[in-house]
Amino acid sequence: MGFFGRLFGGAPDPAAAERLFAEGRALFWARETDQAEDLLSRAAPGHPKPALPLAYRSLLRRNQMKVPAALKDANAAVARDPGCHEAHAALCAALLTDPARLTDAIMACNRANECTPHDADGHYLRLLLFVLLFDTLMGAEEDAEGVTFHFRHTPLTRLAIRLLECREDLARTEFGLLHDYPAPVAALARGITLYREGEKDGAERDLQAALDSMGSAAPSHTLLSLKRLLLEVRKSPGDGSGGKAG
Repeated sequence: MGFFGRLFGGAPDPAAAERLFAEGRALFWARETDQAEDLLSRAAPGHPKPALPLAYRSLLRRNQMKVPAALKDANAAVARDPGCHEAHAALCAALLTDPARLTDAIMACNRANECTPHDADGHYLRLLLFVLLFDTLMGAEEDAEGVTFHFRHTPLTRLAIRLLECREDLARTEFGLLHDYPAPVAALARGITLYREGEKDGAERDLQAALDSMGSAAPSHTLLSLKRLLLEVRKSPGDGSGGKAG
């Protein structure tokens, strides 16, 4: 136990840390940032997987535009658990704030996709990164010197950024602009937005449409996360009345 642990009574036990993490993450999605940051910070020292609260605190700090702190948390999470999907996802999100580090962000996303998400929220993050980087990857330019990526604020990336910022209401404003995208990508974007809003009926419809349209052509990790989110949606009947997921 370090100096501050001895001074302030040490880390919470694992069960208490898990409760702090769950509550802090729920408050993060609800954009109750001050309370969420406090709870995630308290959870990290005693959590069985400390990379998880660090990863979500990184996402929170990225949304507050505290980018150095977000990068510090994400890198600490990766160092604590290189196999933590959420840690690499948080690092990708933080790196995307700097256009000069776009390639690093894509590499972090690739590493995230090599890892298994912790739970449904982790699978949601995986699909969110897919939507966020779709236009960047599809618009890559290759020449003799290598591949050049461009991150542009298209309707799809705007939707994903708003979801990353926990603003599902604003993400929905992009729905009418998705008609130029392949059907499975547009359905996926709508589906994860409705999932985050808690509109289970609409989320199930669009996520199932995305899964049916993608077939076996999509990467296996994308299909896995789609199926996991559909399973989450079907745990309880939806009535289309809203209510936050998570």
